[in-house]
Amino acid sequence: MSTTYDLFELGQYYLQYQRLMDHWHAVLPGKVLDVHYEDLVLDQEAQTRRILESLGLPWEDRCLRFYETERAVNTASSKQVRQPIYTRALNFWRHYEGQLGELIEILEPLLQELPEADRPASLASGSR
Repeated sequence: MSTTYDLFELGQYYLQYQRLMDHWHAVLPGKVLDVHYEDLVLDQEAQTRRILESLGLPWEDRCLRFYETERAVNTASSKQVRQPIYTRALNFWRHYEGQLGELIEILEPLLQELPEADRPASLASGSR
């Protein structure tokens, strides 16, 4: 699948995803819950409570300790699901920003909607 390694294709795929999500938000206002990775990583409990509430499910403390499960995990991320959520990957993309120019260019309209501190440096005020 070219979307896994071609930055142009990846950007186009994400723009299509965003258009689809915008459609569902318009058609089903208040029915689609957006969960942002950064928010979940920085405040797992609040975001998990939000998710459960939107699904009409009761809170369970075990939701914060998902990694303690003994069940089999048959995915490429099996090692990751055995550890708590961590923040060390936040903004890791910044190390590679110089190689992401094509993707940043394609996603610029969406990236411009982010708070300035979260945008690529190449989109900072006055740098384009």
